[in-house]
Amino acid sequence: LDQQAAIAQLTRSLNAAPGELAHRVEALQAELEAERRRAQQLERAAGRSEAADLVGMAEKIGSASLLVTRVPAASAEAMREMGDVFREQLGSAVIVLATVVEDRPSFLAIVTKDLTSRVRAGDLIKQVAALAGGSGGGRAEMALAGGTDASALGAALDLARKLAREALA
Repeated sequence: LDQQAAIAQLTRSLNAAPGELAHRVEALQAELEAERRRAQQLERAAGRSEAADLVGMAEKIGSASLLVTRVPAASAEAMREMGDVFREQLGSAVIVLATVVEDRPSFLAIVTKDLTSRVRAGDLIKQVAALAGGSGGGRAEMALAGGTDASALGAALDLARKLAREALA
């Protein structure tokens, strides 16, 4: 009886005959996946556009650029793509980005190869994330970290700016 009631409910909800339920569910899953891909493409395009707007905020320290900012990325992957745009446009640079995803701060540090002898992304991001109750690490050129205290995001970015300026001075 419970199965019959469930099938009856599904046929009403999906506007399909009982024999068509499996096909209808598969079609809806395919449609959902297509919409997810479309949303990701839109997110990437918006991130690239936002990144282009933020490049002007970079400060020059000697021959290098420094960009430390919060970005409106909805995921670490979107933040990484924005970081790639910054790296391409800024040339020699130290870039530290932060975002909040599901009430948790995420950080990304990028250091171009020519500057890794002065500052390493992995070392920088560990100190920055620690201020936000987190940890992380990575290579000399790129590192990711997460935290637990979103309210500390501003202070963490201030620390990143201070540490990077000292390393580049």
